[in-house]
Amino acid sequence: MSEKKPLVNLVSSDAVLINRVRANAAAVGVSLAVVIDPVEIRRIWYESATVLIGADQSAPLVAWALPKRPRCFLLGQVEQAAQLCASSAPLGACVITLPEGGNWLTRVIDADQTEQGEAQVVRLSACVGGLGSSTVAAGLALAAAQRGLRVALVDDDPYGGGLDLVLGAEQHPGWRWDKLAAASGQLADVSAQLVATDGVHLLSYGRVDPKPIDGEAKASVLDGLVRTMELVIIDQGRWRPEAGELGAKQLILSSLTMRSSAALMAALAQPGSRSAGVLVRRLGSGSVTGLAQLIGRQPVATVPTVRDLPTLADRGVPPIMVRRWRRLCNSLLDWSLTDGQLAWRPPVGPVDQEVSRRGVR
Repeated sequence: MSEKKPLVNLVSSDAVLINRVRANAAAVGVSLAVVIDPVEIRRIWYESATVLIGADQSAPLVAWALPKRPRCFLLGQVEQAAQLCASSAPLGACVITLPEGGNWLTRVIDADQTEQGEAQVVRLSACVGGLGSSTVAAGLALAAAQRGLRVALVDDDPYGGGLDLVLGAEQHPGWRWDKLAAASGQLADVSAQLVATDGVHLLSYGRVDPKPIDGEAKASVLDGLVRTMELVIIDQGRWRPEAGELGAKQLILSSLTMRSSAALMAALAQPGSRSAGVLVRRLGSGSVTGLAQLIGRQPVATVPTVRDLPTLADRGVPPIMVRRWRRLCNSLLDWSLTDGQLAWRPPVGPVDQEVSRRGVR
C-alpha cells in the first residue's frame, strides 16, 4: 500500500521556519512535506490541498507567474511583513506572521484533516474619528445574522465606550474582554459565554477602567472565534496597522475632507492595506470621483447619512432597522463573503499634487 500523501506542503529552505511549522503540524497529527525542487513545487501547486510558502521562497515563486490557487499561505517573521505582503497579491496568498500567527498557522494546517470551518475575517476602521465605523460594523454583523450566518462582532477599541452600546446590549449578560484577558493557546468554543443580541455574538469592552488586551490573549480569542464562526467582524475604531492579522479583509471608512483623504492615503500606502476596500461618507467639500482618482480604486460603497441614526443608537435601536442602511450592510456582506481581492493601483501623481494644495475636488 502506498504511503498517504501529506496533507500540507511547505516550500522553504529556512531551517528555523521548517522546524517551527513541523512542530505545529506534529501538534495536530498532520503530515508535512518540505519541498524545494522546482519540479516538485510545480506539481504540488496543482495537486496539494494546502501550500505554505516561506519568505525565503516568495520572490522566486512570484517570478514564475504561477496561477493563483486556493489555500495558499505566506509565512515569515513580523519584520518580513512588507516582503510577504508584496508577494501576497501576485500569488493570491494570505500572510501569516510568526510567532503572533502561530494559532492561525495550526488551524490552517489542521483544517483539511478535521474539516473545521474557517470564518471570513473583516477588519473595519476609520481614517478619522466620528465617521460611524462602529455603526457600519454593527450593521454588517446584523445583516450576516439575518442571513443565518454564525457571526461574531469584536470590539477592538478599548477606549471607544463599548460596542455593546451601539446594539443596545449594554445590559445583556455575557463575557466582555476582561473575562478573556488571560486567554492563551487554542480555546474551545466560547460563543455561548459571549453577549448575544439579534443573532450576533458580541465581544465588547466594558466602560469601567477598560484596558487593552495582551497580544497573545487577543490572538487566542480571535483564533477560537475564527474556528467556530462563519464571519468575524473586528471593529478597530481609528485605523492602525495590524501586522499579525494581515489575512483579514479590510474596510477603511473615509470622508471627503482633506484630512481624512490624506489619512486614507497614508493607510493605503502600508503593505498590509493595499488591497483594502474603501467606504466613503459624503462629508466634506471633495467628490467621490476625486477620491477614487487619488487612491487608485473605486470605493466599495458610499455610506448614507441618516440624520436619525444617532438618536436611534442612543435608544438602542440597531442600525439595520433603517432601510438605506440595510441595503448598504447587505451589499457589504456580499463583498465580505467573496474571495476576490481589489486590484491596487498607485495614486495618480497630478491628483496628489492637487490634494496637497486644496484637498480632493
